[in-house]
Amino acid sequence: MPRRAAFSSQPTDTITMIPVAKNKQTRDWEKNNRAHSYYIPRHHEDQAIIIRDEIVGISDGLSQSAVWATATDVAVAFMERALFKVEKGAIVLDTRLDPAYKKTGLICVDIEGESIPQMITQKEKNATRKKFFLAYRWPSEFDKKIKTIAKQHHLQTGEVVVMLLSTALDAYKNGNLRLIPQSVTVRQTVAGAWK
Repeated sequence: MPRRAAFSSQPTDTITMIPVAKNKQTRDWEKNNRAHSYYIPRHHEDQAIIIRDEIVGISDGLSQSAVWATATDVAVAFMERALFKVEKGAIVLDTRLDPAYKKTGLICVDIEGESIPQMITQKEKNATRKKFFLAYRWPSEFDKKIKTIAKQHHLQTGEVVVMLLSTALDAYKNGNLRLIPQSVTVRQTVAGAWK
């Protein structure tokens, strides 16, 4: 039931009296710090999921020990170290053609004489799996280096990301790599207008 204002003759609805907040989110930070995403081929999906979960677990473990770190922070540290090792030659990407993923070409040939009818099998519809991507907000120079390595070795960028992150994770698990927290300067600003 609408309420009446005390000094007006027109009834007003209570909902119209509540001020509505204005949406001022511009997402500038997200625009300036885009995530680089990499398509992970089907045969690396399981490994990529394990890597993603372990990176999140490491960041959660660090956050519980009074070091605030996101999964992207951990991934940046691991990728930085892995790319450094690739540049120094300590990590060698040994790539071989996998016959299971080899493409073949077909040639059409007309047969003269007796023809043999061919059976055409119908493809069964199965549940379509979504494509899997890994995305991290690391510097664009990392992205350029990853693409360069992928081009040199004739690999997909997602395969390179999985190989490098798994190498860094293995070194972390074996105790050959430590994550040392560094202090970050945080700037706080106050913005507003007095009316």
